[in-house]
Amino acid sequence: MQPSNEKRTLNFMRKILTTLPMKKIYFVFCFICFSNIIQAQSAFVDYSFLAVPPSVIVYKVVEQPDGKILVGGAFTNYAGSGKKNLVRLNHDGTLDANFNIAGAGPDNMVRDLVLMSDGRIIVCGNFVSYNSTGCSFVVRLHPDGSVDNTFNVPPNAINGAVLAVELHTNEKVLAAGEFFTCNDYSQPYITRFNYNGTTDTTFNIGTGFNANVYDLLVLPDTRILASGRFNSFNGNICGNIALLSPGGPYDATMNNSPGFSGMSISTAYDLERQSDGKILVAGDFSYHNGQLITGIARLDINGSRDLSFTPPFYPFAIIKAIAVQADNKIIAGGEFTDAMYNLGITGPNRIARMNTNGTIDNSFAAGIGFNSPNAFINDITIESDNKILVGGLFGSFDTETIYKQIIRLNSDPTGVSELTAVSQFQLYPNPSSGSVFIENPFTNTNEAKLIIYALNGKKVIEKNITFELDSLFYFVSNLNSGIYLFSLQTNESIVSRKVIVR
Repeated sequence: MQPSNEKRTLNFMRKILTTLPMKKIYFVFCFICFSNIIQAQSAFVDYSFLAVPPSVIVYKVVEQPDGKILVGGAFTNYAGSGKKNLVRLNHDGTLDANFNIAGAGPDNMVRDLVLMSDGRIIVCGNFVSYNSTGCSFVVRLHPDGSVDNTFNVPPNAINGAVLAVELHTNEKVLAAGEFFTCNDYSQPYITRFNYNGTTDTTFNIGTGFNANVYDLLVLPDTRILASGRFNSFNGNICGNIALLSPGGPYDATMNNSPGFSGMSISTAYDLERQSDGKILVAGDFSYHNGQLITGIARLDINGSRDLSFTPPFYPFAIIKAIAVQADNKIIAGGEFTDAMYNLGITGPNRIARMNTNGTIDNSFAAGIGFNSPNAFINDITIESDNKILVGGLFGSFDTETIYKQIIRLNSDPTGVSELTAVSQFQLYPNPSSGSVFIENPFTNTNEAKLIIYALNGKKVIEKNITFELDSLFYFVSNLNSGIYLFSLQTNESIVSRKVIVR
């Protein structure tokens, strides 16, 4: 009969203490006590992902088919690599050093990314060079991050930032944003490039939009949805959202007049298409066709609002990003706080999950959410494993403060066999040697994979381990001083915990 965990722990501690000089014992007990009061973890955080925080802001996160993650935004010298504004991360959040080996990347912020079927990447933003090669706010890259010179939008071709890109027919590229000329053609806020980067003069938009476009969505029939701050397209009234024919003309089958409006200037920031063909629109608005609705609305393709969807937000809530899960639940992120839900509704700051009818999903118990001052969410991506990538400007999520600007969340904490009670996963740092003793948190095995990450996201150790001393403890030695994330994984379970080594 095996001794109890408590007895094994006492035996183990006696063994540690008998091997140390008396002057070290007090410090061992200090660190044992400290390990027991380390900040509690959030059940929603995916602790297997630990990226170096980008220096300023993330605008776009995109998962590639191989599980690697493209991150675009405004940041410099990412993780000491010299890369700026665009990097690729491995699935665990570490930097993919094989992406764009030749240079530093875009010279200014990246706002949007789209993947081609062959792995090439279209990037847009406010940059005028990539790896010191001149380009005008749009560039096409090979899968390894180097410039694809068969697509060339030369310097000064566009007179304003490009905020959104989408692939269209015959690998043409739709681009929209703040500009109103392109290669000396009048192209107010939207244009289409040929495969080689020249302006597609057959794309007939007339006088185009009258203000910025923030997002594009190509429908299965190749018609184009655009959203932004505009209220007209080629003379047609369309508040913040418009449907265009594949060749560019306004498609009046979507009636969005007067469309969205707000207390002052309204904006539609993000578009998503549900599997049933309905369109989700997120932004800074309070009305649709004169009827009160805040932050997010669901439309039929004819422009009428789906009245079966009622969002949980109070006026002045700003939604900047939406994503639809495989179960059709909707995740919204933006600038709203916990005070911007409708009366009687509680929810986290800057992120919320809704049921298909718009009611708040209380199972998404994300604590206080993103609560750092002036935080906001710019992009949400549902990964192929249903986990949730979030990018923006933030310094904390619920109880965690090591995740800034980018984080990965579990879609459902009950979907992972994760031990979250601090007492179930103990770490005992030894300040005399830089060693850490790990207590086995698993009741059905003494074997696990150990992964240790440094605070900068670098993977320090990855190895298969076997717990010793009645299958209870494992010993890690010679760690430098710092904060580490310890992760233990079996086929059924993942547990993670932070510890300070001094």
